[in-house]
Amino acid sequence: AKCSEGQHGDSCVGGVTKMTWDDAMKAAKNFRLGGYSDWRLPNQKELKSLVDKSRSNPSINVGYFPNAPCFRFWSSSPDAFNSSCACLVDFSGGGVGGSYRNVGYAVRLVRCGK
Repeated sequence: AKCSEGQHGDSCVGGVTKMTWDDAMKAAKNFRLGGYSDWRLPNQKELKSLVDKSRSNPSINVGYFPNAPCFRFWSSSPDAFNSSCACLVDFSGGGVGGSYRNVGYAVRLVRCGK
């Protein structure tokens, strides 16, 4: 999706909605945009592919993703070492990491691409 969850319109205006990992997974299942219902939370590799290493604050192509926040975004990837955590990507500088699933972070959804 062009906008982060909570933003809307061609310019992606509005506040970003932060949610827990479980809520992000549920939101993806219920998301409808452009007549499509096959939206999902991207895995860490997919989310990391949006990072533009030539930029920071935010480290993403703002021509395609206007008003992109410099936040950490949840991925669908669980943490391999701690089942209470999941992976995320930080779009302030493009780093990757993990956090407890009950913490609120930003969400950007992708389509299944079938």
